[in-house]
Amino acid sequence: MTTRLTTARGAALAALVATVLVGCSSPDQESAPQEITDMIPILATDAEPRDTLPEGMVTSVVQTEDLVPDSARLLRESDIDRQWVALDSAGNVCLMNEYATEGDLAPGQNAVGSSCIAPAVFQRQGAWMASGGLDYPTKVVYLVPADVDADAVTEAGVQQVEEGTSYVPELFVVSPGDADDAEGVAVERESGGTFVIARMR
Repeated sequence: MTTRLTTARGAALAALVATVLVGCSSPDQESAPQEITDMIPILATDAEPRDTLPEGMVTSVVQTEDLVPDSARLLRESDIDRQWVALDSAGNVCLMNEYATEGDLAPGQNAVGSSCIAPAVFQRQGAWMASGGLDYPTKVVYLVPADVDADAVTEAGVQQVEEGTSYVPELFVVSPGDADDAEGVAVERESGGTFVIARMR
């Protein structure tokens, strides 16, 4: 797993916090999906204009992580942040996050971060990353495989932040602490077995 955080303005680095952690799951995952497009169906869809990565993401994350730009798909967007998923050249699953360091998203003023994880690990555990700064409240981005019951994750206590538009049910964007009650709760997988919700703090 690799982690990277950068910003278009070097002075903002001291104000930023980025942490990438991975959740936990039960061992009974033999029937869970193995193909990456089964785990993350949006990767199999045709690209749309909204999926285009911003210039800051291309120059600071795509090249460093050796991402495949055409594989990027937008998962969620709001006035102050956006999240994508993409694959790198080795086939790893990469979460990417862009957020405003001052007010609304604007070219040249945004911080970007990334987290890459092997597909087999993602299938077992899902993945999450947290980022924030002095002018941006910390949020946790939590992506789970498609065979995990997203409604059950919400019912267990993982409550989405109110703002923004999400394009997939498998992405959860929460404030740290708001999901503490859900930590360790096992939810069913459609393919069989259970998925244990990670500690998102």
